[in-house]
Amino acid sequence: MYKNCYETRRTRHEFDVLRLWEVEPKELLKKVGTIPLAVLAGRENKEALLATVAQRIDELTSGRERAEITAATYVLSGLALSDNIIRKILRSEAMRESVTFQAILEEGEQQGLQRGRQEGRQEGRQEGRQEGELQGKRQTVSRLLTHKFGVLEANTWAFVEQLSAAQLEDLAEAILDMTSLADLEQWFVDMIS
Repeated sequence: MYKNCYETRRTRHEFDVLRLWEVEPKELLKKVGTIPLAVLAGRENKEALLATVAQRIDELTSGRERAEITAATYVLSGLALSDNIIRKILRSEAMRESVTFQAILEEGEQQGLQRGRQEGRQEGRQEGRQEGELQGKRQTVSRLLTHKFGVLEANTWAFVEQLSAAQLEDLAEAILDMTSLADLEQWFVDMIS
């Protein structure tokens, strides 16, 4: 049983319940405000019904009203039809003028911007961490080499600057076992081959 009344101590509101599947679509096409609901009404072929709704929308004289009704029809039609069919039948350029469509579009753009910012921050943090880790490993290797062998040639430092984080870790461990610059040069040769 469907309720058709809402009561509080001070007010009473009566209303009619419409079960769209029991309503004739023609009845909903008569009033501008119910046109978007017509595609959900009855048990007819929904694609053909949407085409009828689109014709009725085209008859509207106010461009603003046409845009709003098109947007509402587009949204409600998504409950019964695929997006491809809806796009094929409804003129999307009229819908784009709708304040409803513009609001949905703006919300989507804001969400996209926010998501992009969050992803950008995360990527920036990750890159910063990786760069900081790499720089820290270079500094450690530099200090170990300077401590072990003293001042080294520029080409040695240039080679160290090209090493990855994993290679720097390997070199740091290898330095502990090195006894001469020849050991360091051999490590570089082994790394290249």
